[in-house]
Amino acid sequence: MVRVVKLTSAIMSAPILYRAARATDAAAIAQGIIQAGDGFLEFALVNVLGQMSLAAWLMPHLSQPEGMFSYRSCDVAVVGDTVVGVVVSFPAERNEAPAEFLAMIPSDRLAALEDFFNAKVPESWYIDTLWVDATYRRRGIGKGLIAQVQARAHAAGRSTLSLMAWASKPGALAFYANQGFASVKPVPVGQHPATPHPEGFVLLQR
Repeated sequence: MVRVVKLTSAIMSAPILYRAARATDAAAIAQGIIQAGDGFLEFALVNVLGQMSLAAWLMPHLSQPEGMFSYRSCDVAVVGDTVVGVVVSFPAERNEAPAEFLAMIPSDRLAALEDFFNAKVPESWYIDTLWVDATYRRRGIGKGLIAQVQARAHAAGRSTLSLMAWASKPGALAFYANQGFASVKPVPVGQHPATPHPEGFVLLQR
C-alpha cells in the first residue's frame, strides 16, 4: 500500500511517500531503530558489539528477507530519496525474542529486561520501533506510519495495536495518547547500573 501526503511547509514542499521498506533501506532503518531505542539495544548487546557500531551490526540483519530484524517488518516514510521515518511492527508474540537473540544478552542485563520480554497484549500487532527525523516532525508522519501499521494488522486479521514506550518520555506518551493509545500497565526494568532509563516502560494499546 502506498499513500502520498503533501507537506504545506515551504522548506519541505516535496510529497511524503509511505511504502514498505526495501533491503536498500537498511542503513536508514538501522539509524531509526538506534535513535528510537535510545540506548536499549546498546544495553542489551554490550557483549556482542565490542568495537563494532550498533548500525554495523544491525545492517546485515535488516537487509535480509527473514529474521528478527528483517526489512520486511518495516515501513518507511520517504521524501525524495531520503527516508525520514521508520516503523517496525509484527505480531505481538514475536516480541518474545528468539533463544539465539536472548543468548547474546548478559545474564544480569537479561534479568533486568525480563518484564519487557514478557509484557504483551495478546493477539495484537506490536509496534517495535517508531521514529521520525527531527527535521520532519509535527507534520503527521508518525500518524501516517501508524496508519501503515494498522493496514498490516488488518491484513493479518488483527484489530488491536500495541507498543511499549519509555516511561521517562512524556512527549512520546502524549503523542501516542493523541493517536488513541491507552496505558495497559507499567513495565519495570530491573535494577542495573547501565540501564538507560531506569523508570522502565509503559505498555500501550489501542
